Amino acid sequence: MVVVITAGVYNFDGKGDQSLAGTPFYKHSRCRQRSRMAFAPSDFDQRKSPCGDRSKRWWQRRADEAGQHEQIDPLESVMTGSGSITVRDAVIEDMYEVQSIYAHYVAHGLATFEEIPPSVEELFRRRTAVIDLGLPYLVAEVETRVVGYSYAMAYHPRAAYRFTIEDSVYVAHDLVGRGIGRALLGELIARCELGPWRQMLAVIGDSGNAVSIAMHSRVGFRPIGKQQSVGFKLGRWIDTVLMQRPLGAGDGEPPVLQGFMLGGNRPAIEKGSNFDVSDRAARWMAAASRTGDKGS
Repeated sequence: MVVVITAGVYNFDGKGDQSLAGTPFYKHSRCRQRSRMAFAPSDFDQRKSPCGDRSKRWWQRRADEAGQHEQIDPLESVMTGSGSITVRDAVIEDMYEVQSIYAHYVAHGLATFEEIPPSVEELFRRRTAVIDLGLPYLVAEVETRVVGYSYAMAYHPRAAYRFTIEDSVYVAHDLVGRGIGRALLGELIARCELGPWRQMLAVIGDSGNAVSIAMHSRVGFRPIGKQQSVGFKLGRWIDTVLMQRPLGAGDGEPPVLQGFMLGGNRPAIEKGSNFDVSDRAARWMAAASRTGDKGS
């Protein structure tokens, strides 16, 4: 699978491959082997070639012999692990597809504790609240279809929490397990590490949500606890799993934000700075209180 993140091209199959920034997908040997899936005729089984390599060339030769060579569409490529994903900033027009993705989980899933799907207008408001905090709101796209989205939000509106954020990731339900979520979460972490935030938490609805727990573990989250039977949805009690990972320097040094450093119980304003710490905290609390949706 190729993951295109703004200006880069990356190999990403959801199984721990290293990113190959700027390296075309077809030049990587493991990717070259997997690309056979785009050429495999539908009635051929997935047996190995005589030389032991399930190669693209072998499948193509067999298909040509059978006169059945066909190309599959990009979304089917993602289903088989060989498609191209673009991760980019969300725009207003994306929110219609975002609403459709999220509405499925509200109505049928336990990842979110909402029970009534929010309107597109409500999601407009939530996106604006995220952006007002300077946090990223991203979508994953295949061709022209939005297949997933992710964003970070304030973990808590109290001012002292302002260096801690919470992630939220949703993938189109028919494409779960194809590396889309990990691509979104990886880029979300990278973006947030460019800012002042030092800890990222995941509040995962349903302790049986193995896909989400595994995805977070692969990008450095560790479990820190479980809240037992805190939700009731779809006729059952639901736990939430708490996971956490540091961002940047983590708690190794005091945070620096917009010309001031917080250390001990009082801010140390840099010389010449007119930045008001209390004003920043007030604006953070106001924006944080508007983010609304939590992952659970």
